[in-house]
Amino acid sequence: MCEDVDSWIKDEEEFIKECYKQSDFKYFKENAEILISHGIGHYKKMFESDMAHNDHIYHSYLNIAVGCELLLKSIYLKNGYAINQTKNRGIIKFNDDVKDVLVKVRMHSFYTLINSAKTTVFSDLGISEGEAGKIENVFRLIKLKRNNLVHAGKKHFDHYKYAECIGKMILLLYNNAFSEEERNETFCSDVDSFIHLHPRLIPCGLV
Repeated sequence: MCEDVDSWIKDEEEFIKECYKQSDFKYFKENAEILISHGIGHYKKMFESDMAHNDHIYHSYLNIAVGCELLLKSIYLKNGYAINQTKNRGIIKFNDDVKDVLVKVRMHSFYTLINSAKTTVFSDLGISEGEAGKIENVFRLIKLKRNNLVHAGKKHFDHYKYAECIGKMILLLYNNAFSEEERNETFCSDVDSFIHLHPRLIPCGLV
């Protein structure tokens, strides 16, 4: 049944062998919008369906976390930064010699992109140091949430202020990174609804 798996692995490896270009930001942006909106949809369904509460939380945060990673990669690319790792593991801007130092297949981790954002893309976008710090911390929370769900399954801690805080930082970054013409109105509306979920509807604590 799986006799071809070795060739499939090679196909998948070949698929991402080229380094991402600056113009590729739009693909990351579109997929980020889809995943984050899907995650928000699951979060809101906790109050609307018979599906187990923990199932919705699990799908919600995993989608939002992966979406935020793609969103950050999109913003790095759009602002002229390579997201492929370099031979010295530093984050660099595209230039004439960029292909000589980029490592094909390997991309910077979500952790690296978060920790480098304040001195790279956030600075370029003119985001204040205070706001940049808040966005960084919320993205660290999202990354930690994703890792905890992967390792602990559907057992999790949730706070009723998570939705508002995460939503505000996503929208703050999104609105600073993309022009009005580039923004997806449906996505913005989804995130705004996440921000304004009534606190009394949102559970809190270890489940």
